[in-house]
Amino acid sequence: MFSRIIKPINYPKTALVFIAFVCLWFFSAYRLFDNDNENSVYTINSDGTGYYIYLPSIFIYQDLKHNYLNDKELIERYDNHLKVFISKSESGKRYSKYYVGTSILLIPFFLLALAISFLFDFPVDGFSLPFQLMVFLAALSYMLAGLSLLSKTLKKLEVSHLAIAITIIVISLGTNIVQYTCFEASFSHVYAFFLVSLLLFLGQKYWSKPSTKLLFYLSLVLGLIIITRPTTILAIGGLTLVYSTNKNFKDGFAFLFQKINRIILILFSISIIVLIQFYTTYLQLGTWQIWTYTNEGFDFSNPEFLNFIFGYRKGLFVYSPVLILIIPGVYALWKMNRSKAIFFTGTIMLVTYILSSWWCWWFGGGFGSRAFIDFYPILAIPIALFFHTILNRKIKFVAIPITLFLIFLSLIFQYQYRYNIIAWDGMNKAKFWQVFLQIDPVFRWSTINYPSELENTVNQNSLYYSCDFDKKCTPHFMVSNNRTEIMAVSESGLSLTVDINEAYGGVFILAANEISALGNNLLITYDCKMKIDQKSTKGRIVCSVSNSKEAWQAQNINREIRRENTWENVHFEFQMKNLLLPDDSLIIYTLNYSESPVWIDDVEIGIHTLK
Repeated sequence: MFSRIIKPINYPKTALVFIAFVCLWFFSAYRLFDNDNENSVYTINSDGTGYYIYLPSIFIYQDLKHNYLNDKELIERYDNHLKVFISKSESGKRYSKYYVGTSILLIPFFLLALAISFLFDFPVDGFSLPFQLMVFLAALSYMLAGLSLLSKTLKKLEVSHLAIAITIIVISLGTNIVQYTCFEASFSHVYAFFLVSLLLFLGQKYWSKPSTKLLFYLSLVLGLIIITRPTTILAIGGLTLVYSTNKNFKDGFAFLFQKINRIILILFSISIIVLIQFYTTYLQLGTWQIWTYTNEGFDFSNPEFLNFIFGYRKGLFVYSPVLILIIPGVYALWKMNRSKAIFFTGTIMLVTYILSSWWCWWFGGGFGSRAFIDFYPILAIPIALFFHTILNRKIKFVAIPITLFLIFLSLIFQYQYRYNIIAWDGMNKAKFWQVFLQIDPVFRWSTINYPSELENTVNQNSLYYSCDFDKKCTPHFMVSNNRTEIMAVSESGLSLTVDINEAYGGVFILAANEISALGNNLLITYDCKMKIDQKSTKGRIVCSVSNSKEAWQAQNINREIRRENTWENVHFEFQMKNLLLPDDSLIIYTLNYSESPVWIDDVEIGIHTLK
């Protein structure tokens, strides 16, 4: 009786609701109502603007030359947060090198934002709040739709409902797709993820019951994939994983080649979709071309295979560690169907080879191996089979907790990326372990690469002042003898301790009239040997000007030193753009209010004239 009243839990649908709730919470907490980021609501950003820009250019401005982006009112309205990645051809024409497929998928949400902006008196410019919110809702909708299609595909492969639910949670919350759904929603990855999920879903239907109609639908999806992210066409290899029996597989190929008209239909349908990209490029540049990434390409002789998968810069398994489950997943696939295991391995090896051969194999700024997001529906298949095979075994009591930990680890990484603890580029082993699991705000910006301005200085005008806190120290350094302690620093023997007891260490004071000949556009360099007691040190190097609060600058020590209790050479730079008055003094020192000490030695301060 009760079994008729109480329906069994639909695990995949429950998982989808849970994923939607988590993503909405992430967006609300860490973007919509985030007071720590002044540009928190801007989902249309960075490369994503290049994918999105076709919509306002066509529907609002009727200007595919994108000249409206120079409008001062538009720039001032968004306080320079509107950074659109638009390229210029050799003839000076402005164009978006990014493919148009993402914009096509965004059209319904864009038109809704257009109507809301008009009705509720928001700026109808393509970038106001309704447009930003609708891009997020679009990304969330396409991710959830992709996961729903993936669930149906896995169900047809006879994967248990619970295993499917776990898999879609792993793929969504355990990988960097969260970042490109909630925060960088205008990038193309989540839309390509949806298209690949749709490709597998339609492909499975085709293998089960081949028809010309399904071939037509598959062709349209392949065309959309090409004009969204061309390299994602490699996902066609995933079709070899979704057939039910070997007979279905053979019958599907036989049906395809029975009539030449079917091949012609596929090529024609794909060409019609791809023609949209050709025509869009023509309207921008006046030339018919499909490849818009000028002076960018692949180096197939030198793929960064290992760095792409395991590297600290953007490694697939480093920043989405739960994906390591594809290894036992392939074993489960091998036990079930060896041909599929071979097809899967070949497809993923080819995808990795192609993507890691791109000239910028780390794919610029971003979180993790974002180019692989497009192929997550394919990775989900062996992961689902792995969970399907262990859920009735005792090993699940080990595998599930490990999986949960890896998901948690990925979410911590994404939090760190969101708040600039993990840098958008330039991560390495030292930086990764410096901030591993650290969420203290003191680590923010500590892993960013700061370019040096030394090469832009006039060398012959430079002045240097040094102090080793032992034998040699210029008079400009104000060093208290009772704070000098003996430390084991090579052969020098003495160094300076800076902590809460004497928070201002190694104070350097230089009268402005001593450097007046260098001009007012100065670069100050600070080099020394340094050691810290804790990686979370709040110590800073401060450069200031007496009587001028505006000239005060400080840089965190942990952006240069990444290990505890180890002497390291550090380098800091400060640009002095404020005019130094005759009575001013330049003041530089180490500031540390914490009980955790900072030790400094062999300080050299350079004053340089910028060109």
